[in-house]
Amino acid sequence: MKPIDRELLLNAMRSAAMIFLAIIACRLTKGAFAWFLALLGLNWAMNNQLGKAVSCYMLFPFFVIMNPMILPKNTLCALALRLGPALMTAGLFLSGSRRPGRHVLPLGSMALYLVVAAMSSATGYAPMISYLKIVNFVILMMGLWIGLKNLDRRPDDVMDMRCFLLGMAIVLVFGSALTALVPSVGYLNMTNMLIRDHPDMSMEEINLIVANMQGMRLFAGMTNQSQCLAILLPCMFAWVTCDMLFIERRVSVLHLSLIVCSLPLIYMTRSRTSFCATALAVVLIYFWCLQVVRIRARLKAAFRTGMAVALLVGAAYGAYSEVRHDTISRWLRKTEDVSGDQRSLAEAFASSRMGLVDQSMRDFRRNPLLGKGFQVMEYMQGMSGFRLTAAIEKGALPIMILGETGVVGMVAFVFFLFAFYGGCMQKRLDVTMALFTVMVVCNFGEANFFSPGGPGGMLWVICVGGGFLIDTLLLHRRRIERMMRAAPPPPSGAWR
Repeated sequence: MKPIDRELLLNAMRSAAMIFLAIIACRLTKGAFAWFLALLGLNWAMNNQLGKAVSCYMLFPFFVIMNPMILPKNTLCALALRLGPALMTAGLFLSGSRRPGRHVLPLGSMALYLVVAAMSSATGYAPMISYLKIVNFVILMMGLWIGLKNLDRRPDDVMDMRCFLLGMAIVLVFGSALTALVPSVGYLNMTNMLIRDHPDMSMEEINLIVANMQGMRLFAGMTNQSQCLAILLPCMFAWVTCDMLFIERRVSVLHLSLIVCSLPLIYMTRSRTSFCATALAVVLIYFWCLQVVRIRARLKAAFRTGMAVALLVGAAYGAYSEVRHDTISRWLRKTEDVSGDQRSLAEAFASSRMGLVDQSMRDFRRNPLLGKGFQVMEYMQGMSGFRLTAAIEKGALPIMILGETGVVGMVAFVFFLFAFYGGCMQKRLDVTMALFTVMVVCNFGEANFFSPGGPGGMLWVICVGGGFLIDTLLLHRRRIERMMRAAPPPPSGAWR
């Protein structure tokens, strides 16, 4: 293990401190500081200070999914979190038009799916809500696409964004670990149930009850739901690992601490989706990322050996925990009574999502060609006005797409996937491709692909935006190496 990179650690800790201070300021001002951040991000975008502008833009999806016990979201704050990204996207659009080049995310083919979604929504359950959600998703796509456009010749800005993402990882992982010390905050699901059933109960009493509660407890950490933390942690785990492997190209103390700390938190969410996404992330990193990364053969062999040893130790500990405490069975079956659970493993694994799958299939049968509208459900019929925050929960991503946009939408989405992966391969966006795959797998259990107002915004920031930042730094590094190889050697008598 090489010495600590003090500059990287200092910059990441500074970013984490700024995020914590922003959370405190938003809390103390009842959301008014979020408007200040939005205007500050707009000013940075208009003045072409992209490192600061895009970092500020990425902060807003993080605030959206923040634990309300940590960051309450009153009307003023919620409105800023909705409109702030639109303001910054407008600023980024104006500055992005002045940056020449073709180094962009291959997201253009998503337009076809969104056109189909708009057609479907016209005869769907709640057209106005669907159209507003399409606009919200377009703002997210445009913000990422324009904000990260042609940054391959601006490595300082990319490094600023990378350090900011590391700061977000520190807040998400280490901050979530700290909330475990305050059960009423960390286990938000139980706290909400107690507040609902016993509105007169004090927070001290709630904290004591949650701390001593038996049975399955679902950990939410810094986020507003355990399901949200469950899909963010595998994505952040994969991004931090890729950043260490491709950019640091060494075992970094900061990265290793984040990786090791995230694993028990993933288990604490008790999410099967999180289990599968983490397993896929490990497989992709070992069999794909280590294959394409350009590092010395000795270092690559050391990474492979280290990962193999870690996997063996993890498998041995998992086997021991399963034999002694049924740990893996309780996780996959999502029950504390493993001996009394008569379901097969497949039934237990899929049972919690079957109701949502049935709803989407019912929508599909009502209109097989175009479905029943983008990001809406049957109970939303008759709703009007700006119900952008109308929350939905749907199961697997493919079934959701069939229910919302029918066969035509599924064809358009598959076309997007082929175009996206094809564009990544053509542009050598290896990390973006790997992290996007982890994101898609997360959406097979928690369909948040199109929900910027939920965990979906952070998934896009971490996997697509974060992956593209790593690939951009790699592109810049390859360009420098080519220039150095092409430079003529110095004269034999030149000063050294």
